[in-house]
Amino acid sequence: MKICAVVVVYNPDKKELAENLATYAQDVDTLIVWDNTPDGAFGPGQEDKGILPANALLMGENRNAGLGYVFNVAARYAAANGFTHLLTMDQDSRWKNFRGFRDFVARSGTESIFTPLLSYEERGDAESEPRRQYINSGALYPLRVIERIGDFNEDFFIDAIDKEYGIRARKKGIAIMRYNVCRLVHQLGYHRSIGGHDVNCYSAFRLYYLNRNCIKMFRKQRDAASLRECLFYFKQFALKRGWQIVRYEDRKLSKLSAIARGVFSGLFSRLR
Repeated sequence: MKICAVVVVYNPDKKELAENLATYAQDVDTLIVWDNTPDGAFGPGQEDKGILPANALLMGENRNAGLGYVFNVAARYAAANGFTHLLTMDQDSRWKNFRGFRDFVARSGTESIFTPLLSYEERGDAESEPRRQYINSGALYPLRVIERIGDFNEDFFIDAIDKEYGIRARKKGIAIMRYNVCRLVHQLGYHRSIGGHDVNCYSAFRLYYLNRNCIKMFRKQRDAASLRECLFYFKQFALKRGWQIVRYEDRKLSKLSAIARGVFSGLFSRLR
């Protein structure tokens, strides 16, 4: 088992990033740190020495390339260099016992998409269990699985890439397996205390893609699974989120406008 990991960073808090990378870097063979910061987050000199682990490979194109494109580049790099698995990570995620997760995947002997128990999820009774969906961060893919499913959706740019990929995986008969013994500490959106309420917020940028992509996912797949995901996303990120923005959040106009533009683009933009 030879793992190539890829973590996508954008204007990272470098101290936090170094701490997060330290929870898994030593248990992968190569760690691609892809810098999506347009001007570059890492200086050419010695000021960032010590932040990245010894097995890190810094990549980027001086632009925000999204996630789908980066995952595809990393998958091709892994295939060309003799790796067997690809691990995808967010910059703000940290592992509890990644080595245990890695060893579980190694002994499973199955061609599945593997995912850990997330910090906000309830643990099941079994050591592992099949799941309907997963998130990008913490997902470990055998490269043979990626070959069977195909490329990650680059048109989606950032959101719902995992949901659309999971639907395509199930159509190919590929299971999504969650290992309940290992946790990934992961936060959805960002939290703010507004008017005495602890509110989970998303930027206008994210709200646009969340709403756009859930609709495009259904238009592309046109099946019961994609319809279920589309309706769930629309309820969570258009209806409920719109009400929360009106009541509690700042930048109301830009966020509500992003939701509306996302829905319109999802309905009428060209499918790729």
